[in-house]
Amino acid sequence: SATPRYEFTSRRTDSELLAGLGAEAAANPVYIPYDVVKQRLMVGAEDNSVGGAVRGMLKRDGLRGMYRGTLLTFATYGPFSALYFWFYAKFTDVAGSHPLACGAAAGACAGAATQPADWLKTRVQVASATRLSLRGVVADALRREGAGAVVRGTAARSLWLGASCGITMEVYERGK
Repeated sequence: SATPRYEFTSRRTDSELLAGLGAEAAANPVYIPYDVVKQRLMVGAEDNSVGGAVRGMLKRDGLRGMYRGTLLTFATYGPFSALYFWFYAKFTDVAGSHPLACGAAAGACAGAATQPADWLKTRVQVASATRLSLRGVVADALRREGAGAVVRGTAARSLWLGASCGITMEVYERGK
């Protein structure tokens, strides 16, 4: 009998990757302003209230400021979602129906893989007060913190996304 051949990619893989990417493309215009406000509040760059932060950003930067880092956000979360659903399918193919474990592993792997993009997105979103260009933001951070800055926080991001994705998939699969 023929030895089964493991397929790394397939029509199913393409659909998983494209579906994840498409979902992010649809969601990004809605949640990017929330993400920008959240990031700026986290680093203390705005008034301590959401309303105050939004008013200040709109007054200073206009609506464009609410979408600061849009392409970088999509460059972070688009690949994250594509990789997450691909990893989830692969892990369930290997381990069977264990959504908590497979979701957690998929979220952690996708989170680690997209950490450098998330680092860059966050730096650009919170840098509006400095008016540095993308190149300037990166050069400034690397000069001050070194190349390791782009992966700082990978473990925390992977743990957070792993837990979140694992719980989400467990609840989703049980609720079907």
